[in-house]
Formats: sequence, C-alpha cells, structure tokens
Amino acid sequence: KEPVLLPEYLCFVGIRSFEKEEIALVEKLNIRVFYIEEIHKRGIEAVFQDAVKHVSQSTIGFGVSFDLDVLDPLEAPGVGSPTPNGISANNMIKALRILRNNPDLKAFEIVEFNPYRDVAGKTKKIIQKSITAVF
Repeated sequence: KEPVLLPEYLCFVGIRSFEKEEIALVEKLNIRVFYIEEIHKRGIEAVFQDAVKHVSQSTIGFGVSFDLDVLDPLEAPGVGSPTPNGISANNMIKALRILRNNPDLKAFEIVEFNPYRDVAGKTKKIIQKSITAVF
C-alpha cells in the first residue's frame, strides 16, 4: 500500500533544536526544515509562504499542525514546552492569514496548549486570534 503522506512534502517551521536521532531521521526522510534562525532573518511570513508552497507541490491538499511551543513564551506562557527565542505571536498570526481561503488547506490543528501554565488567558487569546486568522 502506498503511503498517504510522503516525507519529502513535509516541512517543519520554527525548529530550535533536534535530538541527534531526530536530525538523522529528518535528513534520511528529506523533510524540509525551516529553523528559527532563518525565521528571525527572513521573517515568519516569508518562510511560511515558502512552507505552504513546499507542502502544496504534487499533493491534493495539505494540513497544518500549529504547535504553540514555537511562540515566544513571554507572549504565550500556556504551552507544553516553553522555550526562549520563539516567534512573536502577532507575526505568527499574520503568517497564518496566508492559509485563509486556500482551497488546498484540508486540516488545521493547534497543539500543545497547557491551560494550567497560561497567565491571564494570554495563550488562549492567541489561539482565538489564530483560528480567526485562518478561518
């Protein structure tokens, strides 16, 4: 049986670090990685446009899994693994607008929300704005 998802059409956006075994697997599978340094240099909107273009090639559609851990924890404290040097929430929301009305978008999910770590509902508000940006 043919795989439904081909790794060469996947990409990770905003990666800050990998474990040694993860790097080996990602390289072996030829998954496109946009590291956080590239985002800080080029901007999340430009990188996100490239990512959407990458996952749209030779496919009948694509999905996005928005891992909130990619955001700066000062703005989004309610995440599973808060890590410094993240993407600004406002810039990420602007980038997510690229998905709006894209007929190839088949799925969108938001993951890694931890309400017990959220402060004053900051992360919850980002989630709401993110959903509004896409839909």
